[in-house]
Amino acid sequence: MIFTVAFWQGAGERLLKTFVQTFLATLTAMIPVGATSAFGLDWKTLLIGALGVALLAAFYSLATSIGNAKFTAGDSSDSGSTTPGTEAPAPSDPAPEPTPDADDTDSLSEEVSDDSASAGEGDPS
Repeated sequence: MIFTVAFWQGAGERLLKTFVQTFLATLTAMIPVGATSAFGLDWKTLLIGALGVALLAAFYSLATSIGNAKFTAGDSSDSGSTTPGTEAPAPSDPAPEPTPDADDTDSLSEEVSDDSASAGEGDPS
């Protein structure tokens, strides 16, 4: 399954997204809290640190893709979701609820008034 074009497209996309997100998040997190100017920062250390963390995250992303090769290649039959690029069938419209007739509403209001009157009968006060 990992020897297909679809797998490497999916794995490459996941790897690239993970790398960029991790690089930017780490770089942002490494900037000192009190920094008021970008000129006073040690950019070489910041970039190398962020690059190292992002490369490690990209490696783990690739390992995740290999571990779940069927899903990465687009075969999601075991995951319960749809294959990328396809849509799930539209749910059928539920049947409309029947509307009560005028005669039915009168009998309902009589039943409610009978119930409320009988509810007070068993009160021991």
